Amino acid sequence: HEHSLEAHSNWMAEFFSSIKEEKIGLVVHDWGGMIGVAGAMKAGKNIEGLVVMNTAITAPKDGFKPTWFHNLSQVPLLSNFLFRGLNFPLSFLHRFANVPGSFDSATMKAYKYPLRKFKDNSGPLALARMVPNSMHHPSVPLEKEIEQYLQSYDGPTQIVWGMNDPVMWKLRRRTSRLLPQAKITKTQAGHFVQEETPKEVIAAIKEVF
Repeated sequence: HEHSLEAHSNWMAEFFSSIKEEKIGLVVHDWGGMIGVAGAMKAGKNIEGLVVMNTAITAPKDGFKPTWFHNLSQVPLLSNFLFRGLNFPLSFLHRFANVPGSFDSATMKAYKYPLRKFKDNSGPLALARMVPNSMHHPSVPLEKEIEQYLQSYDGPTQIVWGMNDPVMWKLRRRTSRLLPQAKITKTQAGHFVQEETPKEVIAAIKEVF
């Protein structure tokens, strides 16, 4: 299957189109932000509530610099060895967390199990490469559409952000500027807010929905 923002959002739009309700609520994290919002947009659904966790829902601007993580994903041979041969970053999720004990052995196994075979583990590297490394990247046009779409969204929103995310920590301010109506909860989590500080996430979901 093709790994691109266009393809993933089309698959999500197909799912949303199968739901009879015209209004939907979204709880999004990481690529779920762009893919979820784009899917709703393409399916013609109205978003009635939004909970956002450590994701990118704004398009890059001229002169931006990719993160170390996404630069690494573009290095030939080395990225394939790390992401597919050594199962990075799945084998190192605790390195992206900040709350001790968030990833016990059972949780780690659940994350890694679907990608345990080499023939099935192309996804993490492909998803990392879907992140723009220049303004000419194929994800950029749709990301601009998504940002423009959200500029007109004024529904109930909460942002629950892991302030110790080693990759996405800079995006909180941009996200809050895009969604000025949002209540913001800053947590001590790293990237995986839902695993590290679940009580804050649950509270936000209950308030929004």
